[in-house]
Amino acid sequence: MTESEPRIQVGTFVVAFYDILGQSSRLGTWNGHLFPNGKDDSAWASMLQTIQEVARIRADFNGFLNGFNSSSDGYHVAHPGLQEELERLPNYQDIMDALPRGRIYKQAFSDSNIWFTPASDEQGNHFARQIAFIVMGVAFAHLFALSRGTGCRGGIAIGNGTDALNKLGLSHGDEIYGPVLKSAYDLENLHAVYPRVVVADQVVEFMAGLQTDTAQMEPGSVEQAVAINTNVAVHYLHGLTTMDFDGAIVVDYAGELASSLFKPLMESSGISPEEVFLSAYRFVHKQIEHFSQDRNYKLSGRYESVMRYLRGRSQHWTTQAL
Repeated sequence: MTESEPRIQVGTFVVAFYDILGQSSRLGTWNGHLFPNGKDDSAWASMLQTIQEVARIRADFNGFLNGFNSSSDGYHVAHPGLQEELERLPNYQDIMDALPRGRIYKQAFSDSNIWFTPASDEQGNHFARQIAFIVMGVAFAHLFALSRGTGCRGGIAIGNGTDALNKLGLSHGDEIYGPVLKSAYDLENLHAVYPRVVVADQVVEFMAGLQTDTAQMEPGSVEQAVAINTNVAVHYLHGLTTMDFDGAIVVDYAGELASSLFKPLMESSGISPEEVFLSAYRFVHKQIEHFSQDRNYKLSGRYESVMRYLRGRSQHWTTQAL
């Protein structure tokens, strides 16, 4: 392969597929004249509202990653000690050079969002940190979507894929293709059922397999520092996932670790974490009442599942009794 030829990635990827619920009915309200001159105000307002929510979800995910990476070398305030300890080591730059350099790719069509990253590369590097960041970003976006009155579903899977369509110039922007994308879509479409994000067992198992006992490693060595960095990412993933009542592993977007990660970012932006949580709770309560009044007990039951989850996490966000 020459330097001018594209480098196609083929291998194991982690993919998050995230979809907004109810968009079909919202799009159905675009039934008026939309041209700026002589437009139908109702249809125009509906169009703007729909587009804005799609944009906000993408902005929430990106905003979290940018906030998380805003400090030196990408360490968040939730782990200030790790960066300080690394900087004291005489081989600090060697350690930073040895950390796997990966990125999170973004793909979207209509109201569906896809975020993905290679799980590993040909050199044997594992991108545990990027995988954990995808879960964090989805959790952050999910909580904020609920707080704005938008229900979403998602699935996070691991499997074979490629970015060949993009690298061969057959698509614009990032694009993942392969069985892993179908797996993530199936988790969202067939297994999530109600506003939650289901994580494939294989993702958790893959990350658990990366955890390393650093006790036998040379203190302060590059090997130990890289292992600690990976272990922190594994800790994040485990802290941001939980088993739901039906046995599915789901993103714990309002749990204890989510609270400790998200609150500083919210507060630094002048946003009340308690109000974000309570707004999500009020939306879910309103949905239960709405569907119950319509005798749509199937949908009201689904939102009751979300209500049970939020009540079980309320102590991390508010002192109010729910």
